Amino acid sequence: MLDYSQIIERLIERIQNLPDKIFHIHKVARELARFSDFEIANIIEDLYRGAILKKEGYVLLLEAMTEFDVVREHLGSRLSTIFDIADEESLLFAAEWLAPLPLIQKPAKNLFVHNDLMDLTLGERKWHARKAEPNLLEKLLVDPEPSVIENLLNHSQITESEVVKICAKQPNHPEIMMVVYRHKKWFSRYQVKKALLNNPATPPRLIMLLLVWLSVQDLKDLRKSRRFSPGFINQILKARTINAVPKL
Repeated sequence: MLDYSQIIERLIERIQNLPDKIFHIHKVARELARFSDFEIANIIEDLYRGAILKKEGYVLLLEAMTEFDVVREHLGSRLSTIFDIADEESLLFAAEWLAPLPLIQKPAKNLFVHNDLMDLTLGERKWHARKAEPNLLEKLLVDPEPSVIENLLNHSQITESEVVKICAKQPNHPEIMMVVYRHKKWFSRYQVKKALLNNPATPPRLIMLLLVWLSVQDLKDLRKSRRFSPGFINQILKARTINAVPKL
């Protein structure tokens, strides 16, 4: 029987020194494709459980897996079989991670540029996002284009509270949520993570990653939310408390 923890540790070793998250997932997806569907289901289960416990490198690897379009590119139709195996084998976390999305995704609706910026082209808005004065910066926070928000996140004067506003805006574009996730500085902020978690536009695999980062109290609070199954949240809490690594 394979030692899935050793496989995960080898995958972590292979991506630790790569410079960018997108390189991480291409490497991981190619490596995963070498294993059987049953093995992949178990690898994902052990990976998520380890990430819940913040085992060294596990969250890094889970972050790479959040770029799910790349995973789909490498595993293709195998994903449905891997999900079925996870479901049949009661691999709760793997099944949640792999849960199939609707074949036809609903496009984001009612996303508009600020009224005062309607006459600007996309290129002009992207340019302004790099160096906007405070009054213009405020108007760019609601821009529906991910490329504008990507530039805005690198603005020298944007604050955490403004990034939280971007993440909390509804309706919103799923790719904007991913743009924030890919930004090393802003995704490291706990309040930004919570704002992403609470937005229905956030992609499901990013939601799964965000749950790993939540404090015990915030996880307990989620049991009152209709967005999450109390049983699933309880399983995360159980995994965290029963298997917690004791502090030395």
